[in-house]
Amino acid sequence: MIVTLSTHILIAAAAIKPIAHAHPALIFLGAVASHYLSDLIPHWDYKLRSIKPRAHFDDPLNWVPEAGSRRHDILFSGLDCAIGAALLFFLSYQSVMFDWWGYSAIVIGGVFPDGLKGIYYLLKKPKTLRLMQVVDRLLHTHIALGRYPLLGLPFQAVIFVLAVFMIV
Repeated sequence: MIVTLSTHILIAAAAIKPIAHAHPALIFLGAVASHYLSDLIPHWDYKLRSIKPRAHFDDPLNWVPEAGSRRHDILFSGLDCAIGAALLFFLSYQSVMFDWWGYSAIVIGGVFPDGLKGIYYLLKKPKTLRLMQVVDRLLHTHIALGRYPLLGLPFQAVIFVLAVFMIV
């Protein structure tokens, strides 16, 4: 299954490849930038159980008070991230571009905006993260392919495969 955070990690790695030996802070910033730039492209997003099923960009999104839904979403997103991190490790550990600090900066930076979004909702929308939410909404595509899996999943798969091809 092609998943969102894994794709962000692989896109970040592909984008960072030309500067793979740069300082980890620069790699992290590049990975964060790649996340926002890749969000401009229409893509498939899986639904989170703990967010009310309203329009994707309504403000505010609210957590549904269903038992276990937050835990499910945190575990599912964590698995998604772990799959991307493992795949990146597998694709790059023998490469000259691999180093632990750079690898960590790519993985963390590639998912950082979505991680902050999760923290934003978990902490009941703290004002300190409000600007990040505004930037995320401005840069995220409004073409939601998550509602159309027959179109969205193949499109996401193409993006995923292109990122893998650019890494190897």
